[in-house]
Amino acid sequence: MNKFLVSSFDESYFVKYGVSWFASLKEIANFDGMVILLAFDIENQKIIDVLKSNNIVVLSKKNVTDKRREVFDTISELQAHSQGMFSYFDIDGYFNDDISDLFEIKTDEYLMFASDYNMGFCYGSNFGWQMYRDYRTFEKFFKFKHSISDFVNFNKRIAQIDNIWNCLEPNRLSSDIKPKFIHYNRSIKQVTDNISDLDFSFQKKHPDLYEKWQFEFYGHPKTTMKNFLVRKKSN
Repeated sequence: MNKFLVSSFDESYFVKYGVSWFASLKEIANFDGMVILLAFDIENQKIIDVLKSNNIVVLSKKNVTDKRREVFDTISELQAHSQGMFSYFDIDGYFNDDISDLFEIKTDEYLMFASDYNMGFCYGSNFGWQMYRDYRTFEKFFKFKHSISDFVNFNKRIAQIDNIWNCLEPNRLSSDIKPKFIHYNRSIKQVTDNISDLDFSFQKKHPDLYEKWQFEFYGHPKTTMKNFLVRKKSN
């Protein structure tokens, strides 16, 4: 069975979350399939070079207004040419455990979202992603405004999967629950500009792994969001 894992980022998101996401994928997730990343308007070529040198398929995109739609459309097109299971994880988070058992879950004729229906995670077979592709054809034919929410809310073949696959509130978890993927939700992002300040951040839990891959991408041990904003402002 072919396994595909897809995500996306622009330059600012990679500075904030990309190193943790990629480091946790390489060091913790135990994923043995194909990883495909959509890169939106990236100027730092080294990011792309490091990803490609680690066997990541990078699809460069420019001037995309609806990035989530672009990602889902890309997956639905990819699955039309390759048989397998396709997973999507937002990049503003990190893998917290082995995810190999995700691909043992049988979706049958369903497309699966986390139980709170947050769009930062989605998983399914060709059948499920073909449903989305057909829905997009329907939207375009009738010139409807695109809405993934409508697709999810009015489709009887959407199923729920446990929120451990897209954990939005890691600060509320009991010690005996280990989420597979920790996703920094909007409330968490509003707490601090520097995610590394949080006790459950990847930087705090795995500082050595974070510094190792931070060096690979940027050539120095740490880039804070504050420094990034100052650098951008001076331009």
